[in-house]
Amino acid sequence: MAKTDAKQAINAAANLKKDAIQERTDLTQEEKEEAIKQVEEAAKEARNKVDTAATDAQVVSEKDAGLKAITDVTPNPIAKPTAKQAVQDLADLKKSTIEADKSLTREEKDAAIKQVEDAAKKAKEAIDAAPTNSQVATDRDQGKQAIADVTPVADAKPKSKKRLLNKQLMLRRQPSKLIRT
Repeated sequence: MAKTDAKQAINAAANLKKDAIQERTDLTQEEKEEAIKQVEEAAKEARNKVDTAATDAQVVSEKDAGLKAITDVTPNPIAKPTAKQAVQDLADLKKSTIEADKSLTREEKDAAIKQVEDAAKKAKEAIDAAPTNSQVATDRDQGKQAIADVTPVADAKPKSKKRLLNKQLMLRRQPSKLIRT
C-alpha cells in the first residue's frame, strides 16, 4: 500500500469523524472543538507514523492503528447533562417541599407541582438548544430561578380556617343561640 493512499484513508476517516461530532446536539461547541482537536491529533500522528514506515506492511499497520485511534475518539457530553441534572434536582426538592406543606389542598399542591414541572421542562429544552457552555450555564441558572420562584398559593384552607374561627367566635359571644329546645 502506498503511503499516499494510507494518508488519504486517514484523512477521510478524520473528516467523517469530525462531521459526525459536529452533528451531535448533545455537545456544546467547546466539547465539539475539544473532540475535533483529538481527532486531528490522532490523524496527524497516524500520518507521521505512515511517513516513517519503512515497509508496506508497516504502512498498513500504521494506517490501521491510526484509523482505530480516530474512531476511538469519543466525545463526552458534560455541560448539558450536568446542567439538566441540576435543574431536575432542584425541581425534585421543590416538589417535595410542596408535598410536605400541610397548609395546601391537593389541588393547590398539584397546581404548584405542575408549575415546577413546566419550569423544569422549559429549562431543559433551553439547555438542549444551547450551543455553548456559557449559554448552558445561563439557561441552567434561569431554569433554577424559575423553579425557585414557584410559590404555591394556599387559598382554600386559610379561608376554611377563617370561617371556622369566625363561627367559634360567634358561638362564644352568643352561646344562647346554640341552646334551643
